[in-house]
Amino acid sequence: MLSLFDGIPTFGLGKALTVLNSAQLQNIGPKPGGSSTIAAPLLVLTGPRFDMTQTLIGLIALLVLTVAFFFVQRFLTGVLISGNARPQKAALAGWSLFLMLFVLTATAIFSVIGTLWTLLPVFGSLLGLNLTLVILFVSSFVSAKRSARML
Repeated sequence: MLSLFDGIPTFGLGKALTVLNSAQLQNIGPKPGGSSTIAAPLLVLTGPRFDMTQTLIGLIALLVLTVAFFFVQRFLTGVLISGNARPQKAALAGWSLFLMLFVLTATAIFSVIGTLWTLLPVFGSLLGLNLTLVILFVSSFVSAKRSARML
């Protein structure tokens, strides 16, 4: 297959676009009665390609960062509780931070590995989810800081 961007640095964008010439198209399908020729090249969207080694490295990095995010969540919850915040609100702020960091990291890792930014509906929905989680974390953190325990 010929790449659409041969000789041009694509920064991963060329993985999702390929060009098939007429000789390659004739070899793809059966020829029922006669031969047909396509004069112009055809642009085919093949989607992201995942390399197994990169995917495994990404999953290991995500697992290590998930453990680190868990300790950050516990630390934030403890700091908020020691600052006289209600335990339920402090726990909500901590878990929303954990969820936000996990989804943001997973989005970043798999966008780099699988070139998901070339697929706008997928990447746009993930960005919308990340923005929603940021808003959830900020609102729960502010709510925890404003809540006061009775001592």
